[in-house]
Amino acid sequence: MLLELENVKIAHGGVTAVWDVTLSVAPGDFVAIVGPNGAGKTSLMSAITGLVPIQSGKIRFDGNDVTILPAEQRAGLGIVLSPEGRRLFSDMSVEENLLAGAHLAPSRVETRRRLEKVHAVFPKLKERARQIAKTLSGGEQQMVASGRALMAQPRLLLLDEPSLGLAPIIVDELFRTLNEIHGDGLTIVLVEQNVLQSLELAESAHVLESGRLRLSGPAKDLLNDPYIKTAYMGY
Repeated sequence: MLLELENVKIAHGGVTAVWDVTLSVAPGDFVAIVGPNGAGKTSLMSAITGLVPIQSGKIRFDGNDVTILPAEQRAGLGIVLSPEGRRLFSDMSVEENLLAGAHLAPSRVETRRRLEKVHAVFPKLKERARQIAKTLSGGEQQMVASGRALMAQPRLLLLDEPSLGLAPIIVDELFRTLNEIHGDGLTIVLVEQNVLQSLELAESAHVLESGRLRLSGPAKDLLNDPYIKTAYMGY
């Protein structure tokens, strides 16, 4: 397995956000973690990247225990997060934001190679290279956030609520692009409130509610689960 979480528990200020979560992600997999606001999804993503410590449990990446490794070392291993809310450098240009994602690249030649690859995925970012990030539309800002993550050349790409605040037509375009990126072999974990589209896109999925895993399995099976239909799709 590329990523393994074993009985992971996360607390913030004495309040438990995630309870004993165990899951795994195989190389090349596309995994969705869905659930309502406050379910602990972002806490889980932050723990995987090392941005918050876990109270108990184990996190393994590519067979190695990374539970106590700091975030920068996990990034060096290829664990890369595109965070909720995009978190762009708002007064910097599109290209400057993208280049920030390649700060661990070994050379300028490699950085330019990665930039060309991101431009191939998001051609609009090449057109907007000199534009200041805060002047972009929400969809364009999400492209920058996703592109910045790809600039780090991830082995595991974590996407936290990428569709948040976007118009449906932009969400459709974004999800098509994610499908193409995954088709090139990238392992993706997607955290989303958009349950229907996430389950249609992913190969496997987990439903997180109140910090606990309620359901797990192939995404196509969860799409047809009576509880999912009632609780998240209004059927």
